[in-house]
Amino acid sequence: MYDGELWKIGKALNIESRKKQLERQLGKKLELLHSIKSDDSRAEAEMHFGYQHCRIRGEWFDLKPHELESIRILKTLERREAGSKFSLAV
Repeated sequence: MYDGELWKIGKALNIESRKKQLERQLGKKLELLHSIKSDDSRAEAEMHFGYQHCRIRGEWFDLKPHELESIRILKTLERREAGSKFSLAV
């Protein structure tokens, strides 16, 4: 999710609810770029690690257009087990 300056990469059981919660906390609207269904509890950590060079603080990243595009084309980050437990939001 984009706050006008940085992108947040995080997981949530309910993305819309989490987005609204963050908007209340930050006092501004957020833009959702993409969400990815996953059943892999490591997916969020792997995304954070993959973009660690862009990390500003916590789960907030300064992502460039080519990095955003590489995220946008992701469809899933799943193990080979059935069913998605949560979604990753960017």
